[in-house]
Amino acid sequence: CSYCIERNWLEPGAAEANSKIPNKPVPPRRVQIPTHEDISDLLNMCESEHKEIGQFLKFIAFTGLRLSGARFIQWEDINFSANEFTRVMKGGLEVVIPLLPEAISLLQSRWVEAGKPRSGLIFEMGDHRIKKARRILRKYSEGLGLGLSYPHALRHVFASVAFASGLSAGEVATMLGHQDGGQLALAVYGH
Repeated sequence: CSYCIERNWLEPGAAEANSKIPNKPVPPRRVQIPTHEDISDLLNMCESEHKEIGQFLKFIAFTGLRLSGARFIQWEDINFSANEFTRVMKGGLEVVIPLLPEAISLLQSRWVEAGKPRSGLIFEMGDHRIKKARRILRKYSEGLGLGLSYPHALRHVFASVAFASGLSAGEVATMLGHQDGGQLALAVYGH
C-alpha cells in the first residue's frame, strides 16, 4: 500500500507483489462449544489446582458475567430465595438476573463455607489472582484441546447453556448485559 511505502515500511515493489496474492473470502467464525462433559472436566481441573480460582471460573461459566463484573459481585447482590442476583449494567441500569441451577449450587456452597455472610465480596480476586486464573484456564484448556483458553470464552459457554435451557434470545441477552434485545446473541449462538 502507498501509505506503507511512504513510511518506508515496505519496499516500492512489495505492493505489486502483494497484489498478485489472491484474496479468499474468510467465512464468518462460528463459536464451537465443547461438550458439557468437556466443560465440566475443564472447570473441575481448574478447581482442583486452586479452589478459589476454579470456583471463580465456574461462576463466570454459570452466570455469563465478564471477568471484570464477576470479581466485584457481593453477597448482598444475591437473592437465594428468588434464585437471582442484581447487577448494575453499563450506564447504571440495575437489572435482576435469574441464576442457573449450577450457579445457585456453587454460591450456596460458598456461602455456607464462608459462614453465611450478609455482605462482602464473594470472591477475593485481586490482579495477581486474575492473572493466575488466566494461566490455569489456558493450561487445562490447551491440555484438553478445547478453545476455552481465556475467561471471556466462558461467557460463550454460559450463553449456549442458557439457550439449551430454553431461555429466549432476549433473556440471554439481558443476562449477558447486551441491550440489543437478543440480536447479537442470536447471531453468535443461534446454532
